[in-house]
Amino acid sequence: MADDQALSEATPTRVLCVDDDRIHALLLGELCRGAGAVEIAFAETAEEALALAAGFAPQLLLIDLHLPDGDGLSLLPQLRERARRHPLPAVLCTAELPGDVQERAQEAGFDDVWAKPVALHPLRAAVAHAASLARSDAV
Repeated sequence: MADDQALSEATPTRVLCVDDDRIHALLLGELCRGAGAVEIAFAETAEEALALAAGFAPQLLLIDLHLPDGDGLSLLPQLRERARRHPLPAVLCTAELPGDVQERAQEAGFDDVWAKPVALHPLRAAVAHAASLARSDAV
């Protein structure tokens, strides 16, 4: 599979996971590790995510809809600005039905909406896509 080859040849893809649910964050971490060559950073709040973004330089954002100090919809543009990476793929993760927030997520600039708990296949595809974008930026 081309995605598997891309992941195995890539330097670690940096994933920033913003989720205040520690159990879901741990699950995402394990899934990210299972998705291939990944370096992951975690933030429980929007403030923590913004503090991490510039120094960590994420290549993929996984953002919870509801955060203790805001929401993922308003956080996304701030993270993209701090990370100074364009394009910067982003997925909104939610316990709500994805269809209920899909339109708002697209308007906010998210590439996709995933229901919690996140499944491995879409995560693997997102990591591969982020890795391919990073390689094309480096060329």
